[in-house]
Amino acid sequence: MRRFLIHTLVLISIVTKGATINIGVFNEVKVSALVLSVESGRYSVWIDGVKRMSADENAVYQLSLENDSIRIKTMDKNFGKFRRIEFIGNDTAALKLKCVSPSRPAKRYDNDFTFFVEANQIKVRNKVDLEKYLSGVVEVEAGPSLTPEYYKVQAIICRTYALSNLRRHETENFNLCDNVHCQVYKGFNNLNPAIEIAAFATKNLVLVDNKSELITTAFHSNCGGETCNSEDVWGMPKSYLRSVQDTFCLRQRNAKWTKKVAKQDWNSYLAQNCKPCADDTSALCCDFNQTHRSLFIEIDSTKIPLKNIRNDLKLKSAFFSIQLQPDSLLFIGKGYGHGVGLCQEGAIQMAKQGLSYSSILHFYYKDIDIINLNRLHFFKE
Repeated sequence: MRRFLIHTLVLISIVTKGATINIGVFNEVKVSALVLSVESGRYSVWIDGVKRMSADENAVYQLSLENDSIRIKTMDKNFGKFRRIEFIGNDTAALKLKCVSPSRPAKRYDNDFTFFVEANQIKVRNKVDLEKYLSGVVEVEAGPSLTPEYYKVQAIICRTYALSNLRRHETENFNLCDNVHCQVYKGFNNLNPAIEIAAFATKNLVLVDNKSELITTAFHSNCGGETCNSEDVWGMPKSYLRSVQDTFCLRQRNAKWTKKVAKQDWNSYLAQNCKPCADDTSALCCDFNQTHRSLFIEIDSTKIPLKNIRNDLKLKSAFFSIQLQPDSLLFIGKGYGHGVGLCQEGAIQMAKQGLSYSSILHFYYKDIDIINLNRLHFFKE
């Protein structure tokens, strides 16, 4: 209960203080040197809590780690070493930021940045408008060439995920990181303006279950015609993550796949994962047909979870059949991903056919509501 109340207070803060979110940038590497420049807007530079200067749009700032401090300088001026450096901008402010050591491509980021030293590395925090953050995330998750209606779908999914995981990096004093541990964020969306338009068009909209709690917005590339119940994959039943029949994705790029596995490799795998099989490998190669999603393949009274086979053999999905061939087994698969929640390729086709973002979300997530954050029951208390 205490955790829920704390999370509620964080959500309230997000809504009432201008809907910004703190992202840990380059969080997966140890940063020791950066280069940045002002791309747009105006910035004030605060050093160790004191406003020291305005950032020059023509200047390139170099930040480098020196012991427990950060040295900041331009080509013609060395400002010295400090513990904390902040670039605080106006509403249109954006920085171009490149991690030099280790080397990472330069990216444009909106809004404010803080740089400080911790654990012998430079920590980088981007305080960014929530909708601008979502625009960057949606560009990575969905790509730059889809319909505006699908971008609304993905924006609501990513917003719900972000707000339901605000405390994921609480001990590190930011909300989310910028890699696959949370949601991949590479800064400013610059490939399709429709993405940012969709994010702002759905501003504050989130998905909640019948208890008015933010849902787990699971999604995957292609379900192969049938999504999964959440407990079939993760062991945790969710009322809104129910299996649905999906015909929209059947002709899409990731709807079908095949993979050959040598008989010897398959027999070795089964011998390790099926105790009765270990002493008798003569009849391990067999046909297996999966017209609807199953949970196990049964051999010699041993049930082996299909999700385990998928992970161990690096298959695209657990929705597969097996055909016995002279020297191998042919895995004939459907779909790509875990199969829980929204099927992206199916949803994309639904949007192309004119269905609304609301219809698409209600198709994949059962018994949910799409509501404005301000309507959540805990804001009324």
